[in-house]
Amino acid sequence: MSPARRILFVQQPNGGGSATGLVDLLRALDRSRIQPVVLCYQPNRFCERYREAGARVRVLEATESDVVRPLPARVGGAVEPLRSVHGLRAVNRLVRRDLPMARRIAGVIREEDPALVHHNDNPRGDRASILAGRMAGVPQVCHVRFLPEYFRPVDRLLGTCVDRFVFMSEAIARQYESAVGGSRGKGSVVYDPFDFEGFAENDARARREVRDELGIPVDAPVVSNVGRLVAWKGQDVFLRAVARLAAGHPDLRVLIVGGAGQGSEHRAYADALARTTIELGLEAVVTFTGFRTDVPRILGASDLIVHSSTQPEPFGRIVVEAMAAARPVVATDAGGVREIIESGRTGLLVPLGDAAAMAEAMERLLDDTQMARTLAEEGARSVRERFAADRFSEQLHAIYDTTLAAVR
Repeated sequence: MSPARRILFVQQPNGGGSATGLVDLLRALDRSRIQPVVLCYQPNRFCERYREAGARVRVLEATESDVVRPLPARVGGAVEPLRSVHGLRAVNRLVRRDLPMARRIAGVIREEDPALVHHNDNPRGDRASILAGRMAGVPQVCHVRFLPEYFRPVDRLLGTCVDRFVFMSEAIARQYESAVGGSRGKGSVVYDPFDFEGFAENDARARREVRDELGIPVDAPVVSNVGRLVAWKGQDVFLRAVARLAAGHPDLRVLIVGGAGQGSEHRAYADALARTTIELGLEAVVTFTGFRTDVPRILGASDLIVHSSTQPEPFGRIVVEAMAAARPVVATDAGGVREIIESGRTGLLVPLGDAAAMAEAMERLLDDTQMARTLAEEGARSVRERFAADRFSEQLHAIYDTTLAAVR
């Protein structure tokens, strides 16, 4: 048997969804074939989880000024002056931040001497590490997990340095090819693997314990919204939908689960949500739990999960987790979520930003328990079949094999 090949995974700082995805990726790898090393820009709460998943971890100890922070995502409707500013910033960042950081990362790559480098975020966020891989002369796979605003001249050029792209959803693959191009023939859609072990379908203990902790009666209907408190996650729309339901459901309780995103604009949004809750008279209904590490238990304590993003979701990890926990889901109809939910069979989809439609869908599932149960059961069956770790492992190993065979 051939010795295990070393693969260096480069992880962006503050990557909540991508970092969680990397943990599950590491767990799904065949250790007889792959020896994983994770390179992080800065110390973070995921480093220990990478180690627990079987990886050796290296940390660059980059300062905040070293770290490439992308421009706000989803400015697809930007007018030409904004696109020009975006381009100037992209070039400026490439010269002043990405190139110096790339030299540091290239040094680590040469020390580790991996068979391949796997960038775990997106081509724009991973510009420095892609440049580093080119400097070090190693094969490169780039995971694309987000829907950022690309600057075509820079990102098209960097895309030529990548041997294979792994797109987390069809929505991401379409957006990248439309915005940048050059991925045809060297890109594959591979859905993330999920460890469903913690998502018990009927965890009565979690339901009781979490409700006791949060002061919620055991028989009260609980609707939960899970995600970072950032504007595009749409918690403000969710609150307006809840306000439409509250009068007709006096025992309703709502959990908004997640911490504020980093940056003053995200903190301001979190503060605005608190004010909106008061303005809508929902103080006795809504509980902001803050960031939680026990999402499976939160799901177990809930009767309905609502995903409220106002922009296309790259994939929709929490949607899969809620369905795996056999909870009915209402979600917004865009992006990768469309690839997860078949509306009316495994969940309900509503238009982006439509509080009235969201409230109507929520009310249907709260009032029709048989419909809610049927959607939950079908949803659980669907995601457990489609997002199994063994299927992901086979696909990813095949991509690694193909990439390495092509460069020999």
